[in-house]
Amino acid sequence: MARGAVRAVGPPAAASERSLGYYDAILPKARATAARQGYTGARWPKMTSPTGDESPSGVGPFLVWQQPHPIFYAELVYRERGDRATLERFRNVVFETAEFMASFPARDAERGRSVLGPPLNCAQETYPKDRTINCAFELSYWPGDSSAPRPGAGVWACRGSPGGIAP
Repeated sequence: MARGAVRAVGPPAAASERSLGYYDAILPKARATAARQGYTGARWPKMTSPTGDESPSGVGPFLVWQQPHPIFYAELVYRERGDRATLERFRNVVFETAEFMASFPARDAERGRSVLGPPLNCAQETYPKDRTINCAFELSYWPGDSSAPRPGAGVWACRGSPGGIAP
């Protein structure tokens, strides 16, 4: 192997499934974080212990760019397997993630739009979290219509007909 090369750890679905196991294990803590902050669903921590306890930080609790990751990971697993068992296994993580992402945007009544933040720490972690809105990276990574119920989970819910799977 060439110096500096990265060794593959297996197919993307295998790595994603391992990550999803962690998200599933810390789901109660992510729900509690969202509720404590006034949101619904599961707000995933950025810097944690192996058991999902948040590390002390003035930055981590205000980051949101990592929120869509569990939906993306579940999608990779589903694309490889394409079965109802995958939909059922990861449904709570997918729907709780999407629920938080739908509840996070705030309404800017003056401009008649929804915005991300404040409080919000951009991925660059250099802007004042109490005045920052709509960071470019976060907007590009966030589902487009935050007013739609459970963004990112709509397709997931429609799969596995008849009737899809309910949140």
